[in-house]
Amino acid sequence: MLAGAAGVDLVLLVVAADESIKPQTREHFDICRLLGVKRGIVVLTKSDLVDTDTAGLVRLEVEDYLRGSFLDGAPIIPVSTRTRAGLLELKDALLAATQQVSGKNASSYLRLPIDRAFAIKGFGAVVTGTLISGSVAPGDEIQLFPGGERLRVRGVQSGGKTVDRAHAGQRTAVNLAGIEHTALRRGMTLATPGKFRVTRRIDALLELLPSAPKVKQRTRVHFIPEPAKP
Repeated sequence: MLAGAAGVDLVLLVVAADESIKPQTREHFDICRLLGVKRGIVVLTKSDLVDTDTAGLVRLEVEDYLRGSFLDGAPIIPVSTRTRAGLLELKDALLAATQQVSGKNASSYLRLPIDRAFAIKGFGAVVTGTLISGSVAPGDEIQLFPGGERLRVRGVQSGGKTVDRAHAGQRTAVNLAGIEHTALRRGMTLATPGKFRVTRRIDALLELLPSAPKVKQRTRVHFIPEPAKP
């Protein structure tokens, strides 16, 4: 979930009207909050399976749960795939929401955190991830961190298709020359050569969810840094 949702600008929070908020809904929404997602739409699915009173109660529960979050005041749209009720309203809401999302900075330095690495017969090492900033194209020289190796890009795909260049915000697959896929792993990063350096120290602001246990001295934590500001 963390790897797939990183870089998301807009979330569609789906709650079944006949089940209301479930533990998985809470977990995924907490991840979206920690990733810094700013906008979204709430959809109440299976609205045809409940009566008016139940639908109203679920809506109140959802509104109460989202109060004070980035989805406080977001559109809540009941829909049904069976009757197709609410689908046109959902499309309109999605269009309106996407127009409020600012574009990623494709002119800054390349940063592509790797979330998968594998080999394709005849092509060699391939890595995938979401472009945080910058762009990448076949023939580019890139640098692999934390080791610092300089590699060449053989090919780029986005959306399952070969592209001349992938830009910030896109899910991207990069075919690399000069390295075996066994030397690549999740957590490494592709970047513009000579613009970054490895460090073992950072300043961090720790934000705990209401459900999280207290953090004691010398507790080991995992963290996800926010994208660098242009």
